[in-house]
Amino acid sequence: MSIDFDMQEIVDIFVEESLDGLETMEADLMKLSPGAVDDETMNSIFRAAHSIKGGAATVGFTEISEFAHIAETLMDEMRQGDRDVTEEAVDLLLKSGDCLRDMINGVQEGN
Repeated sequence: MSIDFDMQEIVDIFVEESLDGLETMEADLMKLSPGAVDDETMNSIFRAAHSIKGGAATVGFTEISEFAHIAETLMDEMRQGDRDVTEEAVDLLLKSGDCLRDMINGVQEGN
């Protein structure tokens, strides 16, 4: 995909902010304890995924946006108390973060 200079600047900002958000998300996921919901931590994790989803949609990276939406939905269910915080759920979200990182790095590399 050929990107003009202005769009490239927007993409660069998206990449930088998304990678920062992933760092926050992953650090906060590591703080979670199975069976316990810390509202501040869960909100931070949710906001990071929500920002990545919105940023990706804004710049037209549909696959990233859709994938982040799925992770965001799981986080929201945990945040709202509809799904328990389990070791498996946290592990899945960490793996989702790895996938998002790979996708965002692909954007950075022009893929």
